Amino acid sequence: EVLQQINPQNMLLYVLTQKPSIPVPLTEPIYDIKFQNQPIPPELIQAWASATPSSQMAFPPSNQFLPKNFTVLPLQPSGSAPVERLSGSEAPLWYGRSAHFAQPKAFFECALDTVEVPRNATFYAMADIFALAVADALEETTALASLAGMSYTFATTSTGFSLELSGYSDSLQQLLTTVLETVTGGTSGGVPVPAFTEARMSILVEMYRRALYNANLGYPASELMNYYSKLLTRTPTYTRAELRSAAAQ
Repeated sequence: EVLQQINPQNMLLYVLTQKPSIPVPLTEPIYDIKFQNQPIPPELIQAWASATPSSQMAFPPSNQFLPKNFTVLPLQPSGSAPVERLSGSEAPLWYGRSAHFAQPKAFFECALDTVEVPRNATFYAMADIFALAVADALEETTALASLAGMSYTFATTSTGFSLELSGYSDSLQQLLTTVLETVTGGTSGGVPVPAFTEARMSILVEMYRRALYNANLGYPASELMNYYSKLLTRTPTYTRAELRSAAAQ
């Protein structure tokens, strides 16, 4: 019954454009955006309803991130206390097994420190844009990973970047490899990532600048808490005005 209601007759269509070709006499009261409401022509609805399926439509490809091994390792005598598996000052590795949730899942977190990011607002803005480019490049891949119960976060920190992955341990290594290939070489599966082309980076820089300016339209209390939380946990911390000035360069 629900699927039967998904048809052209019940569709609500949004058309977004900077240069509308029709009159837009209405004004949205909060963001002061001009808009217009009008019914979809009946002949267009009829054309959509009687359209034949495209020959290019097909089922999605096999999801490479679907786990196959759901084995849960027995709990070690040490209980849930983390154990250092790889020592060293550069990249120590700790392993901790949950004593309460017997699921074949894991959480991976690492810090990628760099001397450039803490220097000034310009380097910090560049790092933010790079993290945005990584997310843009991995959008299709991470959509498949999300369907398989996987997730990742690659974000800027005051000392560089942080990388977090979570999900079924059977597929975690594959997701980690895919993300690191994009971060370190601008490739995915050996293929150059389009998000790192000059044209795409120009678009991402503009998206970043707009996000900083749009923050002025947010709730003042939220913006204040966002800034002070970073001020207390990050060194150095930059205001949005400083980042906007840096992004403009």
